[in-house]
Amino acid sequence: MDSFNNNVIKRIYELTESREYTFEELAELTDMGEKRFDEIINGKECLTIYELFVMSRCLGVTMDYLATGGENDETIKLILSIASRLDEHQLDDVEKLIQSLRSKNGQ
Repeated sequence: MDSFNNNVIKRIYELTESREYTFEELAELTDMGEKRFDEIINGKECLTIYELFVMSRCLGVTMDYLATGGENDETIKLILSIASRLDEHQLDDVEKLIQSLRSKNGQ
């Protein structure tokens, strides 16, 4: 697992603890199921964009905070505004597009 995903997981751990949730409660709140949640928390799988969105909502932070640990700038605010209006299928399409662009750029 790369450092980006490790940092996201670290922030999820910190927020879960500070909000006094158990991982089982957070798995239920996010509607991921315990097995999927465990795979993410244990670094076996990465969050999808939709899961990152749902997780951020449940933890009361922005997607930007989970992803970077930082505050939003204007570009991020615009992206979050647009993303908040997308449904699960549209977010999956965006994720596929990003993955395609990354593979074309050798990332």
